[in-house]
Amino acid sequence: MPSHHKIQSRFADGLLNPDVETPKNLLGLGGEEPKKRYNVYRNNVTISLLESMRATFPVVLRLLGPQIFDPMATQFIREFPPTSPVLMTYGDGFPKFISTYDRVKQIPYLADVASCELLYLQTYHGKDADPIAIEALSTHAPETMAELKFECHPSARFFASKWPVGSIWFTNKFDDEVKPLNAERGGESVLFIRPQMEVIAHILAEDLHKFLSLIASNSSLGAAAEKVLTQFPEFDLQNALGAMFHFGLITKIH
Repeated sequence: MPSHHKIQSRFADGLLNPDVETPKNLLGLGGEEPKKRYNVYRNNVTISLLESMRATFPVVLRLLGPQIFDPMATQFIREFPPTSPVLMTYGDGFPKFISTYDRVKQIPYLADVASCELLYLQTYHGKDADPIAIEALSTHAPETMAELKFECHPSARFFASKWPVGSIWFTNKFDDEVKPLNAERGGESVLFIRPQMEVIAHILAEDLHKFLSLIASNSSLGAAAEKVLTQFPEFDLQNALGAMFHFGLITKIH
């Protein structure tokens, strides 16, 4: 007779694979046919995971429609089942999976949109912190400004794409009627942040994105500005400082 562990493994393996036969050594409640009960349970597991994927990736669902999204998500579920009972974190590998899924290869920005959806959720569930105002800079001597480093809000997430994913994500997420967009118009960088109760998405200019990303990576103010100015000679440091405090990105200054 198979060990308890093997029975459990066969039971679990078959839940997400309809080609796997009903495990043997199962007993139905009150003499009921176990195969029927197992298949009902198998179907419920798949449906619950599919609903989780729909909730995590509503923009991808809207872009594709359920007739394409559901088979794609179901295949992902079967190939990459959850490894944690916390479904809030499930789907991290979906953007990469999308990039290899044949039926959506004609939508080259779709994987990046899915990445935005994950970052939105990470920001939503990120830790709380109180942003500080730009006036906090005045407590530091001018000659020390270049050496200042900043702690950024723990909910902040950055993403850069060669597609206008911020605009695509936003209109499909929030607008009743999707705004027409030219996907070939160029890339966008996005900051997701939750300084108070709501997640806010800021579409950033390329130079501002680079500067804020450097600040978030623990670069000093002077080093970050120098690197950005090398690549973007028209970079406006004063406006960038105003933006990072306006966004609620900074929580401490060192």
